[in-house]
Amino acid sequence: MKRRCSRLMGVVCFLGVQGLAFAGGTVTNTTQNGAWSSVSTWDNGVPVIADSQAFVTHVVGLTTAGRGTSSLNVGASAGAGTLNISSGDLTISSVTSVGTGGNIGTLNLSGGSLNPGILKMGSFVSAGFINMSGGSLSAATVDIPQSAPGSSASFVLSGGTLTLSGTIRVGDAANSSPGTLTIEGGAASFEGTTGGNDGTVHFTSESTLVIRPDGPMPNTNLTRINVGTVNIDTGATLELDPLYTPEVGDNWFIFISQNVVGGSAAIFTNVVTPAGVTISQSVAPTRGGGPEKMTVTVTAVPTPTTWV
Repeated sequence: MKRRCSRLMGVVCFLGVQGLAFAGGTVTNTTQNGAWSSVSTWDNGVPVIADSQAFVTHVVGLTTAGRGTSSLNVGASAGAGTLNISSGDLTISSVTSVGTGGNIGTLNLSGGSLNPGILKMGSFVSAGFINMSGGSLSAATVDIPQSAPGSSASFVLSGGTLTLSGTIRVGDAANSSPGTLTIEGGAASFEGTTGGNDGTVHFTSESTLVIRPDGPMPNTNLTRINVGTVNIDTGATLELDPLYTPEVGDNWFIFISQNVVGGSAAIFTNVVTPAGVTISQSVAPTRGGGPEKMTVTVTAVPTPTTWV
């Protein structure tokens, strides 16, 4: 198989690699839009966590407890896919891929719980999107996007609880694949699994962190990333959402890092703001020499036009 893949190009080789990555177990594909728990949604029975490889290429809703599969692809070579989780729970024992096979994958989590195993977004010129407005997601490794040339991914966190024991990597510098993490409002929780003492968030040179505050008060109007380590590489971008109208002095905590902030830059190299708005970045230990926090402060806004 390795010899054949080294000689073949394009789609044929990709399909062979995909088959190797998910070898073993019962393959089950969606055949129509429907509920995860419905037999009619699948061509080979409802997936089970013991040995199923599930491929979602339709719009599937999950609302029941105790669901699982060995591996999960949302979007695959057969078509784009969307998985909506509003209640219940879903556990994937190995890998969850959102956006594969050249097609878009979308995961909307508004309730319930998701334990995705290793979570990969976008692969092989695919795009992956996760919109989390509620529920809980507990993960170790998250790639936004997956290590694949030409892929892209976006993770928007506006509610619910995201817990991280391993590493979230935003952007793939090696393959020039952009990734975006958006923190919206203050309704969500984003922490290491031990209250912020573990977990790593790595902003690579291909990454963008978008902040969408819903008010000027720190800590209460923007979800804070609270993890063990934050690394920021040269070339990373910080973007203030253009729909927010700031005033001079508005400030927010973006993250608290239990360890010294690392990476090749330790701050965001590029800053994108609405026209005329200027912000500053400040990374400093908390009082008493504790964890390091980044505060973003608005330092200038456009002068209102006076009409005579």
